[in-house]
Amino acid sequence: MTQLLGIDDVAGQLGVSRRTVEKLLTEGDLPRVKVGARTLVEQHVVDGYVARLRGDGEASAPTGITDGQLRAFHAKANDLDRALELDRGDSKRTALQLGSRWFGREITSASDITSAAASRLLDYLDDELRDARS
Repeated sequence: MTQLLGIDDVAGQLGVSRRTVEKLLTEGDLPRVKVGARTLVEQHVVDGYVARLRGDGEASAPTGITDGQLRAFHAKANDLDRALELDRGDSKRTALQLGSRWFGREITSASDITSAAASRLLDYLDDELRDARS
C-alpha cells in the first residue's frame, strides 16, 4: 500500500515550511490526494520531487496524466455540464483554458497535462460541481 503523508510530514521531509508545501501543491509541482477534507501526498511523489530537484535521469521528466485521472476529468466535466445545463464539452474547455493560465502554457487537451496539473484541475471541477449542486 502507498504511504500517504500529511502536509506537515511532507514539509518535514523536505525541510521546508508548511506554506512552501501548500505552494508546491497549488502550483501542481506535487500531486495531491484528497481524502475527505484532508490533503495528502504519496511518499513516492515526494521522493520523485527530490529526484527531479537533483536532476536524477528519468525522474526529471514530468509524469503525464494517468488513465484514471483522464477518465475522472471527462466524467466530472460532463457532470458539471449537466448540472449547469451547458453544452457538452463547455466545462472541459473552461477547465483547460483555466489550466493554460495556471500553468503558463497552452493546454488544448487533457492528455497534454501532467499528473500534478490533473490533480489541480480535478480539484477545481470538484469545487465547481459542489457549488452547482448546492
